[in-house]
Amino acid sequence: MRLIFFILVTFIASCSNIESNENSTTDTTTKTSDSITTSQSDIETDFTKDSVITIKFPNDSSSITVTGRMNGINKPVAVNIPITKGKKLNIVLTPEDSIANVRINQIFMPNGKADGPFGRKLEQQIKQCGNYKIIIAENLMQGEEWKGNFRLTVTVM
Repeated sequence: MRLIFFILVTFIASCSNIESNENSTTDTTTKTSDSITTSQSDIETDFTKDSVITIKFPNDSSSITVTGRMNGINKPVAVNIPITKGKKLNIVLTPEDSIANVRINQIFMPNGKADGPFGRKLEQQIKQCGNYKIIIAENLMQGEEWKGNFRLTVTVM
C-alpha cells in the first residue's frame, strides 16, 4: 500500500513540476520576481507560486521558516532539505486555517527509504547527511479539498 502511495505521490509531483516548468517558460516574470523572496531580518522565504520548495539555511542559522501554498487536491508540495550536519530534524507545518486538511504526508531519506504519513509536526533522527524530501498534501481519507497558504518551520539540531 505504501509503495502504491509513493508511486502516486511521485507521479503527481513530477506532473506538477512539468506543468510548472511549462508555465515558467511562457511567463519569465513570474519565475524571476514571484517565486523567491528572501528577507534577512526574519529569515523567511516566500514560495507561494511553486510546488517545489528547496530549503537553504542561512550561514549563521540551522532554522528557517518558509511560506507556501496548497493549490488543492492532488497538488502536493515537495520540500527538499539538504542536511550537512546535525542529529535531529524538526518540522512544523502551520496552515493559515486551523481546520485545514493538510499534513506532512511523507519523508524520503537520502538512502531512498520513506516513512509517513505524519500530522503537522515531524521529528526525525538524522542517521545520514544528504537530501531529505518531504511531501505536504491533503489527507485523502478525510476532510474536504483545501487550498490555502501555510508556514513551514524547519530546524536541524
